[in-house]
Amino acid sequence: MSSKTTTATTSTKTTTTAQAASSTTDASQTAQTSGASTSEKSFAQVALDARATLDAGYQKLGKTADYETTGQQWSDTLGLNNLDRRTLYAISSDQGGMFSKVEVDAAQFFMSKQEGDVITAADPLHTNPSAAYKAATDFLDSASSEEKSSLGWAQARGTAQAGYLLTMKNAGRAAANVDTGNPIVNLFANSYAELAATKSASLDPRDMPSWQKAVDLWALQSDETPSISWTV
Repeated sequence: MSSKTTTATTSTKTTTTAQAASSTTDASQTAQTSGASTSEKSFAQVALDARATLDAGYQKLGKTADYETTGQQWSDTLGLNNLDRRTLYAISSDQGGMFSKVEVDAAQFFMSKQEGDVITAADPLHTNPSAAYKAATDFLDSASSEEKSSLGWAQARGTAQAGYLLTMKNAGRAAANVDTGNPIVNLFANSYAELAATKSASLDPRDMPSWQKAVDLWALQSDETPSISWTV
């Protein structure tokens, strides 16, 4: 191979890598900052603003949303595609008891779509699972403090962490430090290691001791009722 061909190939690879990294960053930033920033507002005010946004959308739509409401109507007419993640989380968690089940479900869908867009940008050809898991960990780390206090966030972050570490290990590559220092996240992540150790195809991470410990620890910290069967 000539030096010119080698240089051109290297340049193409470098450009492709840079474009992929830029695409991942752009997708993450778009998901977190769509619409006006809510970082300076109280979470209660964020919820009130979300309620007002939905109600204004219903005026345009001519009716309240139901399970027949299309994705395009949710996205464009009702404006969910333009809401930042903190606002979507206010809806999806029914902050203040102001949101219907259909609104909660729709917000959860758009939150999942945000994360999916970031993962796809990191691994568009589905050939680099480590990059996909790492993008997921970074995206989840940028969530609001309210979302980070939820059980769903801890489960998702632990799953992404476990997936990243496992795929990097399988590829024989050194992993970045993705430990959040959150014991609940680490317990969820550890449940996947426990599952791998069983070498069983019939079990699930939720069947592992660390998973239940994580759920119970979250319940204790959240003043919920845990099902303790272990020593804290």
